[in-house]
Amino acid sequence: MQSQKTKLIMPLLMSLALAACSGSNEPLRHEIIDLKGTDWILTQLSGKSLLPNTNITLEFSNSEAGGFAGCNAYGGKYTATSDGALKFDEVAMTEMLCSSPNGVMAQEQAFSRAIVDAHSFRAIDDHLEIANAGGKRL
Repeated sequence: MQSQKTKLIMPLLMSLALAACSGSNEPLRHEIIDLKGTDWILTQLSGKSLLPNTNITLEFSNSEAGGFAGCNAYGGKYTATSDGALKFDEVAMTEMLCSSPNGVMAQEQAFSRAIVDAHSFRAIDDHLEIANAGGKRL
């Protein structure tokens, strides 16, 4: 069995400067990888670092993906193709309320929206970038 490798998720929403450089709404071009059996750790969301003492993860199995969103666990079905298409379906999340650190629930909601809006992906080295249908990096 192939060992799982922890990787970093690139910023889910890149800065406006990077978005402006792309100049296109085409799906992200990518290195062809199989997401099955990979684990990712989010490093940025909306171009910002995560709140201190928070952790967001994304793990892919054969047809399901899930992880920890900062307060709650989540999971659901996904499809990914070799041309970079990515879609999450039937994503469910536990319903815990976390009060600390301040802002963790808003961060989790932003991450949840990004997962639902996912349309394409690309891998660069050990980083994963996800974009919406308009090509905006999530």
